[in-house]
Amino acid sequence: MPGSPAAFSTGDDKTVLAERPGASEAFQGNLAEIPPFAVLQILEMGRKTGVLKIDADTDPGSLWLQRGDPIHAETKGQVGFDAALRLVCAKRGRFAFEPQQETPEATIKASVTELLLEAARQLDEGRL
Repeated sequence: MPGSPAAFSTGDDKTVLAERPGASEAFQGNLAEIPPFAVLQILEMGRKTGVLKIDADTDPGSLWLQRGDPIHAETKGQVGFDAALRLVCAKRGRFAFEPQQETPEATIKASVTELLLEAARQLDEGRL
């Protein structure tokens, strides 16, 4: 059964094997339950590489990560850091992270922390 651990005993030692989801499977959910900033922090801590697709009501787009760092973002009207700011502030919609997706280009030179701090600042100032 996929995902179920199997135990094998060889004398006094026990080995447990667990099947991992395939590389093409996405981590996904609802933005109302897990906001974009939390998803980014999870991906940063796991040093994940891939694309986070955010299907937000206001401005859908994609944010590419390389080893947990934001590297490129696109929305319908923006590219780079500004697009990433819009995606981080999405409140309703769905997200899906697809691992091992290569970035089309590098347009962001900031950490997740820098991105989240700037998004919080702009939200406080009413810019986003």
